[in-house]
Amino acid sequence: MPGFDRRAALCEQPAPARVTGIDPVKLRRRNLIKSKAMPYKTAVGTTIDSGEFETVLDKALELADYDTFKQRRREALRRGKYRGLGISCMLEHAGGFPIEGTEVKFPGGEKLMLNLNVQSTGQGHATVFNPMLAQQLGIKPELIQHQHGDSAMEIAGYASVGSRSAMTVSHALIKTVDALLVKGKAIAASVLETAEADIEYGAGRFSVMGTDRAITLFDLAARAKEMKKRGEIPDDLDTKVTAETPLTFPNGCHIAEVEIDPATGALDLVAYAAVDDCGNALNKMIVEGQTHGSIVQGLGQAMMENAVFDTSGGQLVTGSFMDYAMPRASDLPAVAVESNPVPTKTNPLGVKGAGEAGSVGAMPAVTNAIVDALSGVGVRHIDMPATPERIWRALREAGL
Repeated sequence: MPGFDRRAALCEQPAPARVTGIDPVKLRRRNLIKSKAMPYKTAVGTTIDSGEFETVLDKALELADYDTFKQRRREALRRGKYRGLGISCMLEHAGGFPIEGTEVKFPGGEKLMLNLNVQSTGQGHATVFNPMLAQQLGIKPELIQHQHGDSAMEIAGYASVGSRSAMTVSHALIKTVDALLVKGKAIAASVLETAEADIEYGAGRFSVMGTDRAITLFDLAARAKEMKKRGEIPDDLDTKVTAETPLTFPNGCHIAEVEIDPATGALDLVAYAAVDDCGNALNKMIVEGQTHGSIVQGLGQAMMENAVFDTSGGQLVTGSFMDYAMPRASDLPAVAVESNPVPTKTNPLGVKGAGEAGSVGAMPAVTNAIVDALSGVGVRHIDMPATPERIWRALREAGL
């Protein structure tokens, strides 16, 4: 291949490492905030309360088999391909709007309504929060129904954006259950004719300690509604609480490995590894699914997704999925994902945002990998999406 320089193609250092002569991993490690420095106040006044950034980096390097990358690069070179590896150590802030409320309501019978302001747009809120509430109350999850987004419920909050739902709703829900049980113990004490201090709650029942006298949560809720109608108590067990939850700082390390055909510019994403810290996961299956989905979204934006307009009248010509390039299964490798949860101290369950972590890490990881693969032949920059055409043009402009 004319212009192909074997020695230059083996250069794997991205721009800062190349300029300073420092190993790219060592350079990143040098700039990571140490765990012992937490909580860490940044220059702009933000306080990062938790994280193990160096541990996340080490786990990602191991997951990506980083130590043997040079061997894979040499093997690719023998086949006439450029191979590159890109690392993205990312930190994002999740939350944004801190206010969110929840309501627990007893409509009658053995049925409980969990009412939320924030709407589920694919995040699986009912899958996450119904079992969480059931666990808190010691009842079966199938007894709980979930409603959201109805302004008539007058629940304070904001949209499901900025990876805020899990931490804000869980915080509000914990406070709602606590308030419900405080009321419930006082009412149960009256119904069971004992001192409030003698009432305990567990497995869906209020009971008098040391005795077999008890009343179920649903029976007490029904009694409480009757007592409220008669004016005997000011409030029943229907409970609505609003909580304020500070920002959290999910973080991770994503590593992409690519192979490029210099003759055509064809890009093959051959491996992808990610280690993320989203604090304590309320539902590990949901977190893993969101991580995979957001990684694919980021990879699509980095490699192929593009809004194209014609030059005559500005007409969008990629207005349908027949024309707009979205990633398919054949475009992606098996994504290796692990977690390194470090609970945040800013909400009761130690939850950090998770939904956007993949897209935040994927775009720089794969773009770094592409530039790394091409840096040996003089390509130092490429715009997203890095389509085969753009890669081919960059190679031609570099003299290949």
